Order: sequence, then C-alpha cells, then structure tokens
Amino acid sequence: MNQSQPLQSQIFNMGTVITTLVYGENADEVLSEVEREIDRLNRLLSRFVPESEISRINTQAGITPVAVSEETFQLIQNTIKFSKLSDGLWDITVGPLISLWEAHKREKTIPDTRTIIECQSLVDYRNILLDDVLKVVYLKEKGQSVDLGGIGKGYAADRISQLLRSHRIESAYTNFGGNVSTVGTKPDGSPWNIGIQHPRQPDKLIGLVPVRDKTVVTSGDYQRFFLANDGKRYHHIINPKTGYPSESGLISTTIIADNSETADALSTMTFLAGLEESREIIKAFEEIEAVFIDKTLNVYLTRGIADRFEGIGGLKINVI
Repeated sequence: MNQSQPLQSQIFNMGTVITTLVYGENADEVLSEVEREIDRLNRLLSRFVPESEISRINTQAGITPVAVSEETFQLIQNTIKFSKLSDGLWDITVGPLISLWEAHKREKTIPDTRTIIECQSLVDYRNILLDDVLKVVYLKEKGQSVDLGGIGKGYAADRISQLLRSHRIESAYTNFGGNVSTVGTKPDGSPWNIGIQHPRQPDKLIGLVPVRDKTVVTSGDYQRFFLANDGKRYHHIINPKTGYPSESGLISTTIIADNSETADALSTMTFLAGLEESREIIKAFEEIEAVFIDKTLNVYLTRGIADRFEGIGGLKINVI
C-alpha cells in the first residue's frame, strides 16, 4: 500500500460539502473521477435539478408514467422496501411536506394545520407505481413528489466507494456531510476513527467509532433547523404521520453498516421511530450497529459496538 501523503477533494454538491481523502499513486486522477461521478448522480437524482429523472417523475405526477434508468428504478424499488418495513414512517413521497417546511423556514414561520393536512394527504409510498419491464415510474396523484434526501447520499457514497475500489484504492475516506464511508484502513493498518458530533455542542464530539471498510451515517435535529417566530426550534426531519418535525425522543441516530444506502435510510427511520421501536427495526438487518442519543443526552449503544466505542464527551453510556 502506498504510504505517501493523501490527496483531498472538497466540493459542494448534493446540497452539502463532500470531502474525499485518497491514498494512492493515482489519487489525483481518481479524485477527478469521483467529482464527475458525484455530479452525475446529482443530475440524475436531485429534485432541485429540473432535468433530473426525479424531477421528471415529480413534474408528471398524476399525468403520465416516466421512463427512467435502471439505476433510478432500482433505487426507488429499494426505498419502497424501507417504507414497507417502517409502515410508511420513512417515505420518499414526503416531498410535499418537505417543500412546505422549507418555504416556511425561509420566513421563520410555521405552516398552518390545514396546509399540513393537505400535504400529508399526498404522502403515500403505495402511490408509486413501477413497471419492471418498461422501467417506468408513475406517481398516481397530482402534486405528489419524491424526495431522495433520506437515501440519495447513501447511494452516492456506495457508488464512490465502488469506484475507488475499482481503481484498486486500498485506503480512502468520503464524507457526504455526516454520511461517512471508508475504504480499507488508514495506510498504517489502523482503523478510521469516525467522530460522532455532540448534538447540542457543535464544536464537540460525544465519541469515536473505529471502522474498517464500513459506513457511518448520522441523522440529527442539529444539522438543519430554524428558530420560528414562536421561539421554538424546528428541524428538517419531517414525520409524515404527523406532518411536523419528528419528536420521537431521539435527537441523534448513527448507523454503522457495510452499505451506506441502507445506513442512510435506517438513520432517518430510527430517528423518526424513537428508541424502543428502533431496537426492533435494526434486528431485521445483519451486521448493523447503532448509536442513539436522546433528548436528555443519554447515549445508547448496540452491543456489537459497545466494546469499541470510545466515549469522549462525558455523556452517560447505556448498552441496549
């Protein structure tokens, strides 16, 4: 393995700062390819890019089916599996509610109840119709929209890890704004130590998770939020069952897994579900570990990570 200094790329794309660190003789060429791939995925999957396949699906909701690539089709198929697992608590048709809250965030106001209910009526993953043969996607109701914010970065992180390995990179790290994926170990053979942010003190960590060839994905109420004119804090993770930002009792959820797409979906799903339900959700997946932090700043670790987790924030640690 090449022991030279790493090369680093830092770009803004997919709505976040993306940092990639690569060790290897051809790191500069690989990083250029990484940046091109991230841009391609954003143009394919972002609802903010008018010509993306996701935007086309949303524009044609209630009008006509849309032919998409195998890549987009498979990703949407996977999201339906997660939606079924959570009984619709995690649902990519949450787009109307997200757009509503984003608009009110700019004004620092709260949507009225009637508008929230109207948007809620459009959220139902069962209204995504798929044709496996023609590879077309159709949203049944006009006004529905798909938002891949709860899984898109995870999918992109997996694609970047695959790209790095295809170039025989043995040591690398990518951070999609809280979605971290690692390739191999550090050049000296030691694990990557991934920090988990303190949810109420931005300049502090609550602990470190050592990983090799793993992904670490965190969802939290501290990442994107606003203070409304009623003095209350509203974050960006919307519960489709209530129409409001989640109040499950958890303020940070971290999933450690082999697959970033799965970890991305599960970090949001468990954040919405709360501690007790989340314990049951992750039992359905092999090789999944988690770190949960509740609103009283208690930390809960699954057993598989408990011996390796290094607490540094002085918070109470519980093993579940």
